[in-house]
Amino acid sequence: FLIKFIFATALISNLLQFATRGPSFGGMSGVLYGMLGFIWVHKNLNPKFEYSLPKSDIYLMIFWFFLCLSGVLEMIANMAHAGGIISGILIAVFLNFKMEKARIKYILWAIFFLLITVMVEAYKLNGKFYITKWVKL
Repeated sequence: FLIKFIFATALISNLLQFATRGPSFGGMSGVLYGMLGFIWVHKNLNPKFEYSLPKSDIYLMIFWFFLCLSGVLEMIANMAHAGGIISGILIAVFLNFKMEKARIKYILWAIFFLLITVMVEAYKLNGKFYITKWVKL
């Protein structure tokens, strides 16, 4: 499971970052955000899950996410972070498919992270994502 999870979150986070800013990035922060998002959501949906995160770590993760988006720190792969947390949340949601009401809350969180990141990155790049060089949108 772990190897499939790492591959899936790396693929999604890196493709989103590439589409936004191009090939000038590297690292595993998208996978780390994917793991944090997965553990956060999976533990809430499945209390018997053996791993958990203290609330302070979840708050720190979300604070760091928005600090990076703010532009205070330079050269941050914001879409990789968003892609990681989104994929981690969605994998946890679909592993706990029977939890209807709780799933919707976390799907909305994933959509929120995606929309806020796309809006901030679009503002920073004046709407000129890297993918627009190749695809007419």
